[in-house]
Amino acid sequence: MAYESNYRMSCYKIMFFLGLLDISAIIVNSIISGILLMEGAVYCSHPTLIYITGSMGLGLWCSTCIVCITLLINRLLDIWKPYLVFRYFGGRRTYIWLTVAFLYGLYFVMFTHPVLFNSKYQSWFFDPFINSNMGLMYQNVAHTFNNSIIVMIICFLYGIFYRTLEKLYNNRKTVRCNRNNIRVFETKSFKLYF
Repeated sequence: MAYESNYRMSCYKIMFFLGLLDISAIIVNSIISGILLMEGAVYCSHPTLIYITGSMGLGLWCSTCIVCITLLINRLLDIWKPYLVFRYFGGRRTYIWLTVAFLYGLYFVMFTHPVLFNSKYQSWFFDPFINSNMGLMYQNVAHTFNNSIIVMIICFLYGIFYRTLEKLYNNRKTVRCNRNNIRVFETKSFKLYF
Protein backbone atom coordinates (compact mmCIF):
# COMPACT_ATOMS: atom_id res chain seq x y z
CA MET A 1 0.00 0.00 0.00
CA ALA A 2 2.91 2.34 0.49
CA TYR A 3 4.00 2.21 -3.14
CA GLU A 4 4.94 5.54 -4.65
CA SER A 5 2.47 5.03 -7.51
CA ASN A 6 -0.39 5.00 -4.99
CA TYR A 7 0.46 8.50 -3.81
CA ARG A 8 -0.33 9.85 -7.28
CA MET A 9 -3.87 8.46 -7.22
CA SER A 10 -6.44 10.93 -5.95
CA CYS A 11 -8.51 8.24 -4.24
CA TYR A 12 -5.45 7.11 -2.29
CA LYS A 13 -4.81 10.67 -1.09
CA ILE A 14 -8.43 10.99 0.00
CA MET A 15 -8.42 7.62 1.78
CA PHE A 16 -5.11 8.42 3.49
CA PHE A 17 -6.52 11.72 4.79
CA LEU A 18 -9.69 9.92 5.88
CA GLY A 19 -7.52 7.45 7.79
CA LEU A 20 -5.73 10.30 9.58
CA LEU A 21 -9.07 11.83 10.54
CA ASP A 22 -10.34 8.48 11.80
CA ILE A 23 -7.24 7.83 13.90
CA SER A 24 -7.56 11.30 15.42
CA ALA A 25 -11.25 10.73 16.10
CA ILE A 26 -10.48 7.41 17.81
CA ILE A 27 -8.20 9.25 20.22
CA VAL A 28 -11.07 11.56 21.18
CA ASN A 29 -14.09 9.28 21.12
CA SER A 30 -12.44 6.15 22.46
CA ILE A 31 -9.30 6.82 24.45
CA ILE A 32 -10.18 10.16 26.04
CA SER A 33 -13.80 9.08 26.51
CA GLY A 34 -12.62 5.92 28.25
CA ILE A 35 -10.34 7.82 30.60
CA LEU A 36 -13.09 10.32 31.42
CA LEU A 37 -15.57 7.50 31.96
CA MET A 38 -13.26 5.62 34.34
CA GLU A 39 -12.78 8.81 36.31
CA GLY A 40 -16.51 9.58 36.39
CA ALA A 41 -15.93 12.97 34.81
CA VAL A 42 -18.55 15.52 33.85
CA TYR A 43 -18.12 18.92 32.26
CA CYS A 44 -17.67 20.70 35.59
CA SER A 45 -14.81 18.43 36.68
CA HIS A 46 -12.61 19.07 33.60
CA PRO A 47 -14.16 21.95 31.64
CA THR A 48 -11.13 22.85 29.53
CA LEU A 49 -10.22 19.28 28.56
CA ILE A 50 -13.81 18.32 27.78
CA TYR A 51 -14.47 21.53 25.85
CA ILE A 52 -11.34 21.18 23.69
CA THR A 53 -11.72 17.46 23.02
CA GLY A 54 -15.45 17.87 22.38
CA SER A 55 -14.73 20.60 19.85
CA MET A 56 -12.07 18.46 18.21
CA GLY A 57 -14.33 15.42 18.09
CA LEU A 58 -17.12 17.43 16.49
CA GLY A 59 -14.76 18.99 13.96
CA LEU A 60 -13.25 15.62 13.09
CA TRP A 61 -16.71 14.13 12.59
CA CYS A 62 -17.80 16.91 10.25
CA SER A 63 -14.53 16.80 8.29
CA THR A 64 -14.91 13.05 7.95
CA CYS A 65 -18.41 13.51 6.54
CA ILE A 66 -17.14 15.82 3.81
CA VAL A 67 -14.16 13.59 3.01
CA CYS A 68 -16.50 10.58 2.66
CA ILE A 69 -18.62 12.49 0.18
CA THR A 70 -15.49 13.61 -1.66
CA LEU A 71 -14.31 10.00 -1.90
CA LEU A 72 -17.71 8.89 -3.14
CA ILE A 73 -17.72 11.61 -5.82
CA ASN A 74 -14.19 10.64 -6.80
CA ARG A 75 -15.09 6.96 -7.17
CA LEU A 76 -18.32 7.79 -9.00
CA LEU A 77 -16.52 9.98 -11.50
CA ASP A 78 -13.84 7.33 -11.97
CA ILE A 79 -16.46 4.80 -13.02
CA TRP A 80 -18.84 7.16 -14.79
CA LYS A 81 -16.58 9.63 -16.61
CA PRO A 82 -12.89 8.94 -15.94
CA TYR A 83 -11.70 12.08 -17.72
CA LEU A 84 -13.53 14.16 -15.09
CA VAL A 85 -11.41 12.62 -12.33
CA PHE A 86 -8.35 14.30 -13.78
CA ARG A 87 -10.22 17.56 -14.30
CA TYR A 88 -11.49 17.79 -10.72
CA PHE A 89 -8.97 15.70 -8.79
CA GLY A 90 -5.82 15.69 -10.92
CA GLY A 91 -2.49 16.92 -9.62
CA ARG A 92 -2.84 19.10 -6.56
CA ARG A 93 -6.59 19.59 -6.98
CA THR A 94 -7.23 16.74 -4.55
CA TYR A 95 -5.53 18.78 -1.84
CA ILE A 96 -7.98 21.62 -2.49
CA TRP A 97 -10.89 19.26 -1.79
CA LEU A 98 -9.18 18.03 1.36
CA THR A 99 -8.44 21.59 2.48
CA VAL A 100 -12.12 22.46 2.07
CA ALA A 101 -13.03 19.45 4.23
CA PHE A 102 -10.47 20.49 6.84
CA LEU A 103 -11.76 24.07 6.90
CA TYR A 104 -15.33 22.79 7.18
CA GLY A 105 -14.35 20.82 10.28
CA LEU A 106 -12.41 23.79 11.61
CA TYR A 107 -15.58 25.88 11.35
CA PHE A 108 -17.29 23.45 13.73
CA VAL A 109 -14.33 23.54 16.10
CA MET A 110 -14.17 27.33 16.23
CA PHE A 111 -17.73 28.60 15.79
CA THR A 112 -20.25 26.06 17.09
CA HIS A 113 -21.13 24.57 20.46
CA PRO A 114 -18.96 21.54 21.23
CA VAL A 115 -20.15 18.19 22.46
CA LEU A 116 -19.50 17.72 26.18
CA PHE A 117 -18.78 14.46 27.97
CA ASN A 118 -21.03 13.17 30.73
CA SER A 119 -19.97 9.97 32.48
CA LYS A 120 -23.41 9.51 34.03
CA TYR A 121 -24.84 8.88 30.55
CA GLN A 122 -21.54 7.53 29.15
CA SER A 123 -21.51 9.70 26.06
CA TRP A 124 -20.98 13.15 24.55
CA PHE A 125 -23.88 15.61 24.47
CA PHE A 126 -24.41 19.23 23.51
CA ASP A 127 -26.21 19.83 26.80
CA PRO A 128 -23.90 19.69 29.86
CA PHE A 129 -26.97 18.87 32.05
CA ILE A 130 -26.22 21.73 34.45
CA ASN A 131 -29.75 23.09 34.41
CA SER A 132 -32.69 21.03 33.16
CA ASN A 133 -34.52 24.09 31.81
CA MET A 134 -31.76 25.20 29.43
CA GLY A 135 -31.48 22.22 27.05
CA LEU A 136 -32.46 24.23 23.97
CA MET A 137 -29.75 26.79 24.69
CA TYR A 138 -27.08 24.23 23.83
CA GLN A 139 -28.49 23.15 20.49
CA ASN A 140 -26.04 22.95 17.62
CA VAL A 141 -28.10 23.69 14.52
CA ALA A 142 -25.05 23.47 12.24
CA HIS A 143 -24.37 19.91 13.42
CA THR A 144 -28.00 18.89 12.88
CA PHE A 145 -27.90 20.46 9.42
CA ASN A 146 -24.60 18.68 8.67
CA ASN A 147 -25.94 15.26 9.64
CA SER A 148 -29.22 15.71 7.76
CA ILE A 149 -27.63 16.96 4.56
CA ILE A 150 -24.84 14.37 4.64
CA VAL A 151 -27.34 11.51 4.86
CA MET A 152 -29.36 12.87 1.95
CA ILE A 153 -26.30 13.50 -0.23
CA ILE A 154 -24.76 10.10 0.48
CA CYS A 155 -28.03 8.28 -0.25
CA PHE A 156 -28.44 10.23 -3.48
CA LEU A 157 -24.86 9.62 -4.61
CA TYR A 158 -25.00 5.93 -3.73
CA GLY A 159 -28.17 5.70 -5.80
CA ILE A 160 -26.32 7.20 -8.76
CA PHE A 161 -23.34 4.95 -8.06
CA TYR A 162 -25.57 1.88 -8.03
CA ARG A 163 -27.30 2.85 -11.28
CA THR A 164 -23.94 3.49 -12.92
CA LEU A 165 -22.60 0.10 -11.87
CA GLU A 166 -25.81 -1.55 -12.99
CA LYS A 167 -25.54 0.05 -16.44
CA LEU A 168 -21.91 -1.00 -16.73
CA TYR A 169 -22.81 -4.54 -15.78
CA ASN A 170 -25.73 -4.72 -18.18
CA ASN A 171 -23.64 -3.34 -21.03
CA ARG A 172 -21.78 -6.46 -22.15
CA LYS A 173 -19.33 -4.47 -24.26
CA THR A 174 -17.71 -2.84 -21.26
CA VAL A 175 -17.43 -5.47 -18.58
CA ARG A 176 -15.68 -3.50 -15.85
CA CYS A 177 -17.27 -5.30 -12.94
CA ASN A 178 -18.68 -8.73 -12.33
CA ARG A 179 -21.81 -9.96 -10.60
CA ASN A 180 -19.98 -10.37 -7.28
CA ASN A 181 -18.97 -6.70 -7.28
CA ILE A 182 -22.59 -5.72 -7.89
CA ARG A 183 -23.76 -7.94 -5.02
CA VAL A 184 -21.15 -6.50 -2.65
CA PHE A 185 -22.24 -3.00 -3.61
CA GLU A 186 -25.92 -3.91 -3.14
CA THR A 187 -25.15 -5.25 0.32
CA LYS A 188 -23.24 -2.11 1.29
CA SER A 189 -26.00 0.10 -0.06
CA PHE A 190 -28.63 -1.89 1.83
CA LYS A 191 -26.66 -1.52 5.07
CA LEU A 192 -26.33 2.22 4.44
CA TYR A 193 -30.10 2.67 4.67
CA PHE A 194 -30.29 0.88 8.01
